[in-house]
Amino acid sequence: MWALDAERMLTHVETGGTFKELRAFLEQNAAESLPPNVHIFLQGLESKTGACKTLRQAVLLEWTDEALARLIATSAGMNKLCYHAGGTRLVVPGENLAAFSRAVKRLGYVLPNRN
Repeated sequence: MWALDAERMLTHVETGGTFKELRAFLEQNAAESLPPNVHIFLQGLESKTGACKTLRQAVLLEWTDEALARLIATSAGMNKLCYHAGGTRLVVPGENLAAFSRAVKRLGYVLPNRN
């Protein structure tokens, strides 16, 4: 009977390990060859490791209402600086924050002081 823990395997990969190492470990410690469903499980898990392409710092901004958040997100040039995150929220990548602040000021709004 096989009991594989996806979370532990992903933690191994997240901290620098590889699926090649995981396969080798399982093959070395198995009484017989790995069952097909274990291969499928590992392939599925490995394919998911590349799903998130980028990790960046960002700022989540909450506006007073959804209409305002949508207005700002869809104003000219803002789609390059921010993303509507649903409801009253906008996400601004950290590298865009200064430009977003200037652009939102041109629309008549100001960001709160971050201190």
